[in-house]
Amino acid sequence: MYMWKIALERKWLLFHLVTVLGIGFCLRLGVWQWIRRERIDSQTGEVVINLQSAFYSFQWIFFAVALGWFWYRFFRDEYLVRTGQLKKRED
Repeated sequence: MYMWKIALERKWLLFHLVTVLGIGFCLRLGVWQWIRRERIDSQTGEVVINLQSAFYSFQWIFFAVALGWFWYRFFRDEYLVRTGQLKKRED
């Protein structure tokens, strides 16, 4: 139950919102890049695949996964610090 108290704090609500928007943005760019990878050659009429665009689409999906992973790690560490299971590092 304590986890929900942390999750519903104002700074964490903003962090959740920014993370969800960032993941959605990255996934949308990945789909756009995937659609953009194909083009029709004007001289031959054949479909040409642009490998650079195809790899960029996977890169955007990786960014979305990385955002989700960072969100999980930040939130988990905050929870562990507040419950005393992890010591806060003093620099």
